[in-house]
Amino acid sequence: MLSYLNKTSIDSVMCLSERRKLSSLGKIEGVIRKFLSQYILLGMLYVQEKNDIDNSDQFFRKILHYISKDLQSCELRTEKMRKIIGDYESYSSMRVGERYKMIKSIIKILSDEDEFSLSKALEVVSEFKTELSQLENKLFCVDFDYFRNTTKELRNDINILQSFLVCGPTHRVILVPPELHSVIREVEEHLKKQVASVKNGFRGFFEYEKVVSNKWQNYRRQLWMYFYTDPQKLYFVLQQIEEEFKKQN
Repeated sequence: MLSYLNKTSIDSVMCLSERRKLSSLGKIEGVIRKFLSQYILLGMLYVQEKNDIDNSDQFFRKILHYISKDLQSCELRTEKMRKIIGDYESYSSMRVGERYKMIKSIIKILSDEDEFSLSKALEVVSEFKTELSQLENKLFCVDFDYFRNTTKELRNDINILQSFLVCGPTHRVILVPPELHSVIREVEEHLKKQVASVKNGFRGFFEYEKVVSNKWQNYRRQLWMYFYTDPQKLYFVLQQIEEEFKKQN
């Protein structure tokens, strides 16, 4: 009986000891699970934080790149603006003759003077324009009355010649040598050309004058009329032009 109680007591003690061990193991397992869960959570947070850090790093690197590039472009623009301002200041400080070198060269050719000013340039250009207008009026005067009177005289001469050579009610020339007949034909053709050129000159002049006033077209037409009706006049005009150019040079 005593041995049975002792055995029961021992079993109870051992069972209590096992329970305590299991309880301790359970607590240890809970602590380990807690540590593991915290470790895993920290790992996940670290990975997420690392991604955020990498994204932020790339973002700020791009911002720094764009800022540097824009700053460089801004420096280039600023440098160009400073250069332009400096060029303008140096240009403003120059004398008038040094600014307008081309105009100065033209004025020197027209006046043979080294001194240059805007008032002097205006004066020289005005004088040159006046001389040019006088030369145009001298060489290209409109004298259509002269051509018209010349044509009338030629027509009267032809009428007199025709009345002298034609007898009877016919318009044909009879009993005229072939040589004289050819001369008459040439004179008639020449007269027709002169009349046609004068008419075309008048007609073209008035029609063109309605559209646009171009004195050089009139001059060219007038020279052609000189060529047809009065070659000596054309030769005289060309000589006058050549002399004027020689004077200018």
